[in-house]
Amino acid sequence: MFSRNKGGSYTRARAIPVNRNTPAQTAIRNALKVASSAYATSTTPSQQAGWTTFAQTNPVVNKIGVSKNLSGIGMFQKVNVGLVNLLGPSAIQLDSPGAVTFLGSLVAGAALALTAGVFHVDVIGPGAFAIGDILAFFVTTPCPPSRTPVHQPQVLLGFSTLAAVPTIPNEYTHTYPDPGAATRAVGSAWMIRAYWYRGANLSPDALFQGVT
Repeated sequence: MFSRNKGGSYTRARAIPVNRNTPAQTAIRNALKVASSAYATSTTPSQQAGWTTFAQTNPVVNKIGVSKNLSGIGMFQKVNVGLVNLLGPSAIQLDSPGAVTFLGSLVAGAALALTAGVFHVDVIGPGAFAIGDILAFFVTTPCPPSRTPVHQPQVLLGFSTLAAVPTIPNEYTHTYPDPGAATRAVGSAWMIRAYWYRGANLSPDALFQGVT
């Protein structure tokens, strides 16, 4: 068949796109519909302007490492699709995230272990933690011990919002169930990454920025 792109006219074999329409795809599509409708019917002009500003100052890096700025509605959808999919339509965030400060990656403390399907995480920050700080913990998918896990995909373990300053101001300890317990063979390699954020009106999806 004949087609055209910015390089000019060309020919290609006719292909019928595959639409597997899995439950996961359906859930994301429905969440996108909810988010798009909320932006069009529930946000005020000032809220939309806030999303545009946030999108202009927070570029998104795609899977091949290219950084680009989304539109205001694009950023609204990016943040809210995940919230709707995980928590339902009531989780829609109409206001744009406030000033988000990425305070740096944390280093492993005394306890960084996997026992009986539970990760025991102890991390140390370069400075003191404060009430309201958010820590995001990711674990790499399992791989054979002969391979380094640093390039493995990451799975979210969870977010922790500090309700009090830890006893040791720059050290935080928590436990999370292993999301890959069913496929994590004995002796498989893994790595935990922790990220430290501080900001007003911070949404979970904003935390994914900077995670590769």
